[in-house]
Amino acid sequence: MPTAQGAKPLRRSDTAIVPPAETRLAFRRVGLALQLLGLNHTHSGNLSALDPADPSRFWITASGAPLGNLGPSELVRVCLSDFAVEGGGRPSSEVATHRAVLRLPGAAACAHAHALYGGLLGYESAGKPRLSAPRRKGTEVAPGRWFTPPDLWGRLLLGPVPIVSFRQAFGSPEEMVQGIATALSGSPLVLVARHGPFCRGRSLAECLQRLCVFEQSARIAALLARTGAGSKSLPSLTSSQVFLEAGERIPRPAVRQAGGRRAAWSEALFTLGLSACGTGSMSVRLSSREIAWVPAAAAPRGWEIPQIRRPLDEEPFGLEGALHRLVHTRTPYRACILAAAPYAIAAAAATPDPEILPVDDEARHTGIRLKIVPAAAFLPDPEPSDLPRLLEAGGGCLILEGVGILGCGRKGLGEAALRVSLAERVCRLRHEIALNHRLFGSPPPVRFEKPFCGRRP
Repeated sequence: MPTAQGAKPLRRSDTAIVPPAETRLAFRRVGLALQLLGLNHTHSGNLSALDPADPSRFWITASGAPLGNLGPSELVRVCLSDFAVEGGGRPSSEVATHRAVLRLPGAAACAHAHALYGGLLGYESAGKPRLSAPRRKGTEVAPGRWFTPPDLWGRLLLGPVPIVSFRQAFGSPEEMVQGIATALSGSPLVLVARHGPFCRGRSLAECLQRLCVFEQSARIAALLARTGAGSKSLPSLTSSQVFLEAGERIPRPAVRQAGGRRAAWSEALFTLGLSACGTGSMSVRLSSREIAWVPAAAAPRGWEIPQIRRPLDEEPFGLEGALHRLVHTRTPYRACILAAAPYAIAAAAATPDPEILPVDDEARHTGIRLKIVPAAAFLPDPEPSDLPRLLEAGGGCLILEGVGILGCGRKGLGEAALRVSLAERVCRLRHEIALNHRLFGSPPPVRFEKPFCGRRP
């Protein structure tokens, strides 16, 4: 009999159970998305979710299952109360940890990944951590360190992330089971040092969003640390001041393939790493009074993205919606995309300059100059800001400190997507040029800010 460490031996039922189609779809889509983003290799990580027809049981990926290509036999149903195994093969070695998490109030799903940048947080020197901070006094959570996301998305959707260490951080020994469950009782996500993040959620889709936001925040922190810069302070805001209802931020696996240009730009934001799953937003002005609003712009292919027709005078609109409304009421642009672009967020936080200039001819040809709008200028209310003038001066594109890129188009979302992707590429290219400058002594980014004429630098 297979045994889950930290729990009593699993008992196998003679009844073979086949997961329902909706459950298989959710597991397959989330597993594939994690692999496409590099948050897992071919056979790492594990997923679980309560059975929607019987919450006393849960589905979990089988041991060694390829999350990016799951078959029906690689999902195993387990009883919460007595660990009876129903259908499929042998459950993941982390089954005891998943069971403990799924018994937490409000948790209907649990996901574990082997995130690269997020995982780096678990390899810091205990004496001189650069990306995390010592444990806060008075907390009841077990870890000795915390990671505070440097971007608004991470702070609002995750909050401070606990980092825990165990003697054996694999296979769910009792210490690991209890430690992860305790940490997740107070935080949506926890990082297990030398292993990877675990998170809870109301669905597997929400777990995917949290893992993606965590990896994005950790990437931004690493980029800042490698430039020697610290993140700038952001005003304290609550989710209700920024977003619409939380459920509207979470894309869902769709039975039918989503079509249309909006779905294509949503997929591009996700696959190109321009915005973590369920972050960012986009809108198109339908008339002088109404916009088509997509509050969760980045999503994998085949996922259902929420689309809402929203009057421009509707209240409350939230900070994110107010940014779109500002574009549609005070600028000539018809389409708008807000993307939580990690390289742009890091570049804006690292530079003392008021703008970031292109270093390549293609970006210069489009006329973009990435004006940086300080957080204090648009948080919590962008209406009185100078944002419309800066947007026009930047060629329809700018960077919002701690938030990301705001890209706009006069004709449609294609122009807005071009500006967002081009702006993030400018910031990434500058980062790589600066890295080569520090390592190899090659010219710094500033040498390439003016158009080439005559001798090369």
